Amino acid sequence: MDIRQIRSFVAVVDHKSFTLAATRVGIAQPAISMQISNLEKEHNTKLLLRGPRGVVPTDAGRTLYKHGRLILKQVEEARIDIASGYSVTGLVAVGMPTTVATPLAVPLVKRVAEQHPGIHLHIVETLSGHLNELLATDRLTCAILFRSAEQKSLEFEPLAIEYLHFIGGSLAGIQDSELNCAVEALSSVPLTLPSIAHDLRTTVEHAFIAAGVRLNVVADIDSPRVALSLAAEHFAGTILPLSALTSAQYAEFDGVFARRLVNPEVTRTLGLCRRTSSIPSDASLAIESSIKEVMADLIATGHWNGLKLLP
Repeated sequence: MDIRQIRSFVAVVDHKSFTLAATRVGIAQPAISMQISNLEKEHNTKLLLRGPRGVVPTDAGRTLYKHGRLILKQVEEARIDIASGYSVTGLVAVGMPTTVATPLAVPLVKRVAEQHPGIHLHIVETLSGHLNELLATDRLTCAILFRSAEQKSLEFEPLAIEYLHFIGGSLAGIQDSELNCAVEALSSVPLTLPSIAHDLRTTVEHAFIAAGVRLNVVADIDSPRVALSLAAEHFAGTILPLSALTSAQYAEFDGVFARRLVNPEVTRTLGLCRRTSSIPSDASLAIESSIKEVMADLIATGHWNGLKLLP
């Protein structure tokens, strides 16, 4: 088994296709098929199966995929270390949902470039559920996530409390200048929310149940940008953290207000998440430290509102 075979095998699993994998690694499809066949002969077991949804790994294939990704990651880190000459080097992949990436990603990239030029930072912005999957398969070094159900395979370090806000038009019985609104004021108000698998949706549903309030979701929207656009057009309000709404957007929204939810307060705990089995490298520890420093600076200077740092 050599690096070329491992790279080809991982590409096939990632793309669920021999054709796409061949394009990704830059070799002909017959060559990649031969590499996989030789791997199966070497290990005397079937590694991949063709099905209606593409190529999927067998149990043995999933084991090889897990180790293969780690091997490829270590090879890439070695290449970076050798080429850079810096004291702290390596590849660090950090995942974050859109509402975290909006305030954090740009200043974090700048801080890392300034303080740790030997570290190659990879930012992955996607939904929380997908970030959990990427962590579980070692495609992320760490992720900034919201605490949901405890997972034995993942370690969670709390960093801050996030307060959720209603973003929408005027509400009956509430002055437009009011900065807060009780959950009961949203009874039957048309809302767009993320789909049921999203942790924000679960948090909001629990709060409405606790308040004895009817939740009126007119559309499931997994994009904060789309949800805010619908609120701006007065189609339906939404519930999001303030970080989803930039100051420029807010200034352009006519008759749209951001109000913190109270009675009860609707909050989430934001933190750093990593695999319990992973051994942090110097590079990953440096990035985690930078994340905490940048978060603290953004909150202190008012560039990340609706968040309270935990001691």
